[in-house]
Amino acid sequence: MRTKTRRALRRRALACLFVAMLVLAVGMESAVYELASAARYRSLVSDDDVVESASGASEDGGAPRWEDLLAQNEDVIGLLSVAGTGIRYPVVKPQGNKAADYYLSHDFWGNRNALGCPFADTRAPAAWQHLIVYAHRAQAPGVMFHDIARADTPQVFAQIGTLTWEDANGSTQTFEALCSLCVERTFAAIQTFSWESAGALQRWLDALLKETSAQNPCAKQLCEKATRVVTLVTCTRSSAPQLRTLVVFVATSAAN
Repeated sequence: MRTKTRRALRRRALACLFVAMLVLAVGMESAVYELASAARYRSLVSDDDVVESASGASEDGGAPRWEDLLAQNEDVIGLLSVAGTGIRYPVVKPQGNKAADYYLSHDFWGNRNALGCPFADTRAPAAWQHLIVYAHRAQAPGVMFHDIARADTPQVFAQIGTLTWEDANGSTQTFEALCSLCVERTFAAIQTFSWESAGALQRWLDALLKETSAQNPCAKQLCEKATRVVTLVTCTRSSAPQLRTLVVFVATSAAN
């Protein structure tokens, strides 16, 4: 009887080990896939000013070539980067008959892809005051919005630097990290896209600060000078699919 029990326990242990190794292998494969996808995106927004052409070749040349980006995807509206993170991506805004969440399951090139592509809320007008950008919380560090998923903690929020936005006209604007929140996915307070006055914008930001998990030490002064807002949104953690991490950035000066 004892021999049979030991054999059963051994088989159970081997089965558990096999499952654990399988899960690990799948996780590693997923991370490699995510890193490869991120590398392709970064070829569009290269620090070395090398831009992947529509044919797949790389070309040198000053600022990102907007005519080439638009040739690859006419939905692109800007280039987004955040210091202190791996966030450096083109941002698209679904147009035509595409669903508002089309880019949750499609990449920049329109292929079905679980990693998706950072995309803007379609409710924001072209001349926006508040732009909300969504992206997945990837498994691999430095991929999509993984690096801000736990920005609702002061330790992670403190590592987030300046956000830079470049539009299709080549103008750039910098935004300071104002605050972060962990909220339900239906959080209504963030879903405001324009204000009639600077005072209305400041009051909205002041109210938002009361909900924050972490905020800039100079938050009050930033609110007083704010002219535009960018909010980045991603899932907080896989164990709580209803939760979203929001990182709110504000610009206090005009675009260059």
